[in-house]
Amino acid sequence: ADPFRPCSPPPPLAVASGADVELANAFVAGPAACDAGPPETGRKRKHGQAPVSTYDEQATRVGEVFRRYLASAHGEPRGITLDDLLPPSSTDQATAARTFHALLTLATAGEFRVEQPAPYMPIAISVAA
Repeated sequence: ADPFRPCSPPPPLAVASGADVELANAFVAGPAACDAGPPETGRKRKHGQAPVSTYDEQATRVGEVFRRYLASAHGEPRGITLDDLLPPSSTDQATAARTFHALLTLATAGEFRVEQPAPYMPIAISVAA
């Protein structure tokens, strides 16, 4: 048994196929790859200043990918996990680390809810209510 994976995660959901490639591309695409910028915060800004955002364009692109795959997984028997979107067997460490950082940034901003029932268990992702 693997001490770092005390439980065997379920096989990835078929609806999440291809998410790893899209997420890797979120970090190499330029600003044009993002149709909408980050949402504005409740902070005030002076006339003529750019909106104050809570995260960067890469996190915005990652959030768009998450939203699309979460919507396609609606009705699945279980929720989508980070392992579904980034299968450990086919995802490079840099993409996994950057995506996880973006996910935590988006969760801190209130965009997503992230839950892990115990250490080394799958990390469930949902859109925050």
